[in-house]
Amino acid sequence: MKENNEFNDYIEKFKLLPLQTKKEKTIDEIKLLLATIEKLKTDININEELIFNREILDSTSDNISDDDFVEAVFVYIHMIEESFGHYANKIIEILYKEEK
Repeated sequence: MKENNEFNDYIEKFKLLPLQTKKEKTIDEIKLLLATIEKLKTDININEELIFNREILDSTSDNISDDDFVEAVFVYIHMIEESFGHYANKIIEILYKEEK
């Protein structure tokens, strides 16, 4: 890992935000990462559906509680792991086929 001053400044500004705004921005960043992985999957024709749990619906609240936030993030992390797993498996399959 390397330290980056611009990233440090960005995090310092993030730390000054109200908690509710931090929660919203965190969920937005998670959604962006998940959407990126899903786009990568689509680009190489992976048709595995994204797993879902209703706990993420709590993250749409205007005033999400700490418990609901942590539960939604936990679900999103597992969604990312599952989605990236499908992507990684397909990439390995493609690379393995190219070696033959």
